[in-house]
Amino acid sequence: MRAHDSQPVNEFSYFAGADIKFDLLFELMENYKIFLSPRLTPRKLAFAMRANLKEMERSLFDNFGLSLSEIISIYRIQHSRNLLTAGIDFYDIAQFSGFRSMRRFRNCLDSFL
Repeated sequence: MRAHDSQPVNEFSYFAGADIKFDLLFELMENYKIFLSPRLTPRKLAFAMRANLKEMERSLFDNFGLSLSEIISIYRIQHSRNLLTAGIDFYDIAQFSGFRSMRRFRNCLDSFL
């Protein structure tokens, strides 16, 4: 099994359809797996969606209680959990899940688990 074949579980799917931008966000995350790019930032994601970053952040916080950065991290953590259960080496998981470094990966693990 290759690292990028793993499917993340969408913990936000019950909000899909609530807003067209949310549908686009979840499509980009789930179908295109853009969260796997270590270069992805909330600003770049909002730009790709042709959305105002501040408005997107406010809308996400109002609907989910999370920032765009946290949503990206959640998708990455879920993907890393899938890789871990697939037997991928722990030190490779950070790279295959879109984290810039092992330190960032560990910080996200501490924050979300």
